Amino acid sequence: MQCPRCHADLVVEQEYHGIDVDRCPSCEGRWLDHDELDQLETTVPSTPEERRATIKYAERRSELACPKCGKTMAAFNYRAYNLELDACEDGHGFWLDAGEEARV
Repeated sequence: MQCPRCHADLVVEQEYHGIDVDRCPSCEGRWLDHDELDQLETTVPSTPEERRATIKYAERRSELACPKCGKTMAAFNYRAYNLELDACEDGHGFWLDAGEEARV
């Protein structure tokens, strides 16, 4: 797979918070398969109500293409925070730019 931001080849990063994620060695962005975002969220202490809350706010068209299917993704504000993530509308996963994984 290629990075949707800079088109470098993604590499598997072993055990990022116990999750194997695809990382871009050039821009340091990360691709999380659909279930991997849930797994990343569970590494941060929160109440069950916070995790069940709506994940997408202010959804809009992204400038990035899904690295799995090539379709244009949707951008959204993650859980109403000032954090924009990109998601494949076919459910393939989420793109996090460098540093965004620490803010999830």
